[in-house]
Amino acid sequence: MSEWINIITDSTIDGSGGSLEFTRKAGRDMQALIRRKDFSENEGRRILQYLRSQSEMIPFGSYLKRYLSLRFGLKSSHWERDDAQYREFLKSAFSRTHTPRSFHRSSTSLGVLINGWLRAASVSRETVFLLGFALEMPVEDVTMFLTKAICDQDFNLSDPEETIFWYCFRNRRPAMYALEMIEVYQNANVHGKGGLQQPQNGARLMIPGGDLDSFALPDGPTIRRRSNLLSRDMDEGELIEYLSRLKLQRQSNRYSRTAYNTFVSLLDRAKYEIGELNAEEDLYVFGKEQERKNVREAEVEKVLYSGVPVDEKGNLMNISFSSLGKGFAKHRLSRQRMSRLLAGKAAVTRYDLLTLLFLNSVLRDDESPIPRYRRFVKNADAMLAHCYMGRLNISNLYEAFLLVCLLTEDPLYAFSEVWEQSYE
Repeated sequence: MSEWINIITDSTIDGSGGSLEFTRKAGRDMQALIRRKDFSENEGRRILQYLRSQSEMIPFGSYLKRYLSLRFGLKSSHWERDDAQYREFLKSAFSRTHTPRSFHRSSTSLGVLINGWLRAASVSRETVFLLGFALEMPVEDVTMFLTKAICDQDFNLSDPEETIFWYCFRNRRPAMYALEMIEVYQNANVHGKGGLQQPQNGARLMIPGGDLDSFALPDGPTIRRRSNLLSRDMDEGELIEYLSRLKLQRQSNRYSRTAYNTFVSLLDRAKYEIGELNAEEDLYVFGKEQERKNVREAEVEKVLYSGVPVDEKGNLMNISFSSLGKGFAKHRLSRQRMSRLLAGKAAVTRYDLLTLLFLNSVLRDDESPIPRYRRFVKNADAMLAHCYMGRLNISNLYEAFLLVCLLTEDPLYAFSEVWEQSYE
């Protein structure tokens, strides 16, 4: 069973250092859970105990201190508690590189901000960019912090400011240069008619190295734009030309269209599979063939959370009543959440995508645990890379939860049972 531990690796952030190896520790914890003699008889209960025993997420401050330890050799006998060395190092870095404490007006002193960052569970994308400039990070390290430390998307190359930041990190330019370029962009006068070119109908991108028969991800202008930018070195003139095109296009949707289209694709497939399963069970009633009905978000919710109690209106019981509420509050894919995402009123997260990928992977599943697990990991890594969200993060508790469920005999039942028992 130990073979699957090494399927998920991330050499960028993991290194030697005992307690600093979050990913390896998470792998060992998962392995210990699966190897329990009574695991197969009490899957739901054991998984819930495992989730309750873990912290809901690794704090951003721990990622930051580990990065400073590994890259700059900072040492502390109490690396998680003694912040003085990290605090002084960061203050010096901001001063030496002339990095502002904020890209916008802020009355908070740098010392107060640094104290908050070292203790924060999560931070904003702007904070990651500020630290990237202060610590003179290569672009790959900034990407790691975005996708793994704060579980967000990589650089948004449809956003002018983030495109400028990406250019600066790639070409080792300081924060002051980035601010000058942002001012150039804001003051530039461009003429012409904008508008994003819509993807051609039916344009598809198969998951590279994934299960090509099962999952196809939608192509679109963002994918092509990123591919063009990342494949070549851009000089300053080309950067200004690209920013001018962005300004002409006046893209209004602040959320990722790639993640949205992928979510819709996965949800549509889940609805189709659920409809097929319903048809197999209910196609004939009293000898008469029944008309097939369109599957709605409520039915997807019911399949995922069949054991969760509901209130008098039929809605899932408030997650505050669940022992998983603190860590998983934002990860439950209720029908209300699905409706908000489809309406473009919220950003699609990696958790939304991974939950639907999990559902699609187990609805019609007859594989044994290890092959099933490997297939999911391959598809999940490809999907997240497609949406520029990094890779699977085994040290993220919700993602570990999905992976452990995949190693049971009935993953969907285990998933639903854990949620049900969390309300007891």
